[in-house]
Amino acid sequence: MMYLEKRPTSVSVIAWAWIVIGFLMLISATLGLFAHLVTSGYFSESDWQFTTYLYPTIALTQIAVAIMGLVAGIFFLKMRPWARFTLEILTWLSILLLAGFFFFVMMKILNMGSVDASHAPQIVSIFMTFAMILMYGLPLFFVLRRLRSPKVRLAVNAQANAAVEPAQDNPA
Repeated sequence: MMYLEKRPTSVSVIAWAWIVIGFLMLISATLGLFAHLVTSGYFSESDWQFTTYLYPTIALTQIAVAIMGLVAGIFFLKMRPWARFTLEILTWLSILLLAGFFFFVMMKILNMGSVDASHAPQIVSIFMTFAMILMYGLPLFFVLRRLRSPKVRLAVNAQANAAVEPAQDNPA
């Protein structure tokens, strides 16, 4: 039997991060969906038509992503190759969603009229948007870099191969 290095620290950090993220997403989406269902009758259709129809879809999608992240995080701790692949896809999707959010907010800021001749509110909003994108985006890029790193790939593949080896050695 070949010697296997213990689980790389980056695997544990990424797995636990996705477990926590998945759990928090599941709670927020469930509570948001519940709040939407309770309060949707209080607003007229013309005021909330967009959110009335779209929000349940967004919340249910968030619940599905949360469950996938939670399950993949748990199985990534067990070094399953499919979990690494799933977390890589979820990380890419998170980066794309962050980029879309950035574009949406920047278009909103640039289209917003200033109350006075000063552009200070827009400058502050742009700065805050960049800061927020960096705050969320940089960790995602580090996670993606580690998920794709040779060390993590080799460790996960070695673990998967080690699980198959004993079954091939002992034909009972």
